[in-house]
Amino acid sequence: MESFDDKLARFLAWLPGRTLLNTNYRVIVADSRSVDFAPTARTGRVTLPTPLIVEWLRAVDAKLISHAMPSKTMKDLVIEHGSEWASFHHGHASQLASLVAAWNQLPAGQAQSTGNLHASFSDALRKANLRFGSDHDAFTRAFLASVVTKRFVILTGLSGSGKTQIALRFAEWMGQDRSALVAVRPDWTSPEALLGFEDLLRKDPETGRAPWHTPQTLDLFLRAAANPDEPYVLILDEMNLAHVERYFADVLSGMESDAPLLPSLKRDAGEWVVDDPGQRIPLPDNVFVIGTVNIDETTYMFSPKVLDRANTLEFRVERTDLPAFDQVTKPSSLALAPAAHREAVLALARGDAPNPGDLTEVAEHLKTLHDVLSKPGFEFGHRTYFEALRFAAMHKALGGSDALEALDLQVLQKLLPRLHGSRRRIEKTLCRLANYCWDFGHEPTFDPLQEREGDARLPKSFNKLARMTERVRTNQFVSFAE
Repeated sequence: MESFDDKLARFLAWLPGRTLLNTNYRVIVADSRSVDFAPTARTGRVTLPTPLIVEWLRAVDAKLISHAMPSKTMKDLVIEHGSEWASFHHGHASQLASLVAAWNQLPAGQAQSTGNLHASFSDALRKANLRFGSDHDAFTRAFLASVVTKRFVILTGLSGSGKTQIALRFAEWMGQDRSALVAVRPDWTSPEALLGFEDLLRKDPETGRAPWHTPQTLDLFLRAAANPDEPYVLILDEMNLAHVERYFADVLSGMESDAPLLPSLKRDAGEWVVDDPGQRIPLPDNVFVIGTVNIDETTYMFSPKVLDRANTLEFRVERTDLPAFDQVTKPSSLALAPAAHREAVLALARGDAPNPGDLTEVAEHLKTLHDVLSKPGFEFGHRTYFEALRFAAMHKALGGSDALEALDLQVLQKLLPRLHGSRRRIEKTLCRLANYCWDFGHEPTFDPLQEREGDARLPKSFNKLARMTERVRTNQFVSFAE
């Protein structure tokens, strides 16, 4: 049973931008402090304290009032029952009544709390003998928050560090029969590798129809479109063995814009054939794409436009992460997640970010980092800014307690992967960013390799920047991938 507080958090996240039913009241802001209505022909901007609204909503749940009552009757009953905000009721009863009606229209939320969602996934990985060292819970939370923030995640790092394993286990958790592991080939040079093509060499002379060559990826997309209430997972293994922009551009654009992308196909005599040549369907929003990446002389680098659209998680293995000889076990399969957990993953990925409280601190840090990165030409745009804030909200909803931890992860996963270049171009930028991650300074003379007492404010990002600085001084060139 969903608690009142959980439902209220969903309600406040759901309200902004909505025009309430049978009224001209449009909500522009809704948070734990207030709900603001846009000006109308009769009124200016109206701001109502959230605790006042909570009084009315609790009265609904206690069946003291209902949305079918006139607004004056609701107001009188709430005041009569005892209200700390009686002076605010007069003149705003119609707005309050419209919120009561909206409370009854709120779409059903996931039965399981998002905090339990992460705990369940993290524990399931442990039981499957897949552990990520002393930071297992923090790492799996970052992975899950990345997946629901944006349905495209890149996993990079040391070969054999668990990139493909966590992707496979997540796919099993969501439903093994609704997933596909696809090995990327070096000869992939066009979207046809993922989306197929009409095989005109096999055209039927009687019907004039040719079957559509349907690769594993398109088959998964079509099955996902036919079953929108369940999550589907596509794993692109060794994603950068081919130029990602050449074969993945259409899918990336479809995920971003929801524009029609997939051919409209139907089954005919065991083959997929075009149903309507003039029709395309959008990429289904219940598909999660996870790409694994290794870096060597046979692979290609990602362009900023690809990295901009993903969270990039780096896998490292410390000495302390290696188990004792008698504790080495092969990872096993994960059982299917309960329906409530699968619904929760879809609801988070499709919906607005949960109400995280005040993210002003994270927002201001991101703006300062934008200033630091603007000087050498590495600044980021609106997408990165909004997705970083969305990640912070998801991270908190999944049990993260520290806004700076979420900021640290977004610097590491969203900002640093875009940095690459020669020592002359990038060393001062690395030093400025390292200074910011250490104590929120940004001096180009700061040396991240110099020993200091204390701890960095953003430790994961600082450690990465120190390694990048060491490599650029050694090799005269550096990129995020090691």
